[in-house]
Amino acid sequence: MSTSSPGPALGRRDRNKADKQRRILDAVVDLFHASDFDDVTTQQVADRADVSVGTLFRYAQSKEELLLMAGNDMIGRRVKEILAEGRGLTDGRLSVIDQICQLLEPFIDVAVRHPANFTHYYQGIFFGADGPYRREAMATLASFEEQLGAILATAPDRPLRFGITPREAGRLLWSSLSLEIAGMTLGAQCRRDVHTALRQHVDLVLNGLLGQPGGGSRPSAAGG
Repeated sequence: MSTSSPGPALGRRDRNKADKQRRILDAVVDLFHASDFDDVTTQQVADRADVSVGTLFRYAQSKEELLLMAGNDMIGRRVKEILAEGRGLTDGRLSVIDQICQLLEPFIDVAVRHPANFTHYYQGIFFGADGPYRREAMATLASFEEQLGAILATAPDRPLRFGITPREAGRLLWSSLSLEIAGMTLGAQCRRDVHTALRQHVDLVLNGLLGQPGGGSRPSAAGG
């Protein structure tokens, strides 16, 4: 029976680099978990991570990148875990809307607890400078959109419109949802129950805003 040999051990320089990166990640997650973006300074991050500010900027070029680093851990890591586990996804026992709402939990959790940080994270993904943390976030969102599309493509008795691929459908749905969540974090609906509001939003996207001709309304797809 063959056994796999362990990979080469990291040299001292690589171990030190990995240790500093871990300390910086732990520091930004702790600080942005406790405080809003504008209240956290790079000096605080450096002090918490026990590195100099100069060293800090060798791992992230700006405070915006540090927030992306934290967001990728606080949101992106949980999204990856949900996708890897397939937790309740494409589950025939759940409605399409329920499956989609399960996927939204990592975003909702951060948006409710730290709306300012979620807004800055969202802005960093879509409008920030290119960098490894932004690319990581965008790759996670691409996987997220693919899963949304897979759920929509398996909706019972409700096939996707002709010519629309699952990936396109997932991207369009997330584009709408991300703006809705961002709007909530800016206070547009901060006093409403977020889960209920997003569920209603998904229902409207899937079933349309207009009722049937003659004044009737289209039945809700909340049950599937």
